Amino acid sequence: MLSDTYQPTHHENLLRRFEQRYPDIEFECLIAEDADVIDLLQLRRAHIGVVEVQHSYPPDIAARRLSAQTEMAIFVQADHPLAKLPQVHREQLATTRQLCLNTYNRTERNQPQGLMWSAPSYLMLLEMAEQGFGWAILPRWLVEQYSRRKLVSLPTIGWPKMISIDAVWSKKSPPGPAGYWLLEQLTGEIR
Repeated sequence: MLSDTYQPTHHENLLRRFEQRYPDIEFECLIAEDADVIDLLQLRRAHIGVVEVQHSYPPDIAARRLSAQTEMAIFVQADHPLAKLPQVHREQLATTRQLCLNTYNRTERNQPQGLMWSAPSYLMLLEMAEQGFGWAILPRWLVEQYSRRKLVSLPTIGWPKMISIDAVWSKKSPPGPAGYWLLEQLTGEIR
């Protein structure tokens, strides 16, 4: 299970090696974010997940830090009024619609306040921002690969930010040999 916070250049080579090493294994790639990743692991719908580092994990979820990080920035359509400002302050962001990630397994903590629209994936947020519906916090690689230069990064104090990424899996239903091989490749050390 992959997150859009994990840049594809990292997993493309990994999937090629996995295919060569385990040519007969059935592989399904799911896209999920945050709490949805944990939920899918606990439901045994997935064996391994890649997720933005969480403050804490449930006791039945194991996690290891990946060496890769992702740059997150605040983006808006190039014609949006905020894009014309030399510096954008939090107060200006607070009075403009935010396009925010909202997982299916929604928790009330860390939910933005004020005028907002939400979507369950960063790619959907990117499309909404391209259409001028507001600003969004997005992985820079995603914008560079898919935006076709329709979005610009806002100059805001404290942004962009680098985020760390964890590989996660269920302790109750651990991955098999192929899964552990994949985890070792992702993190460099497991077991």
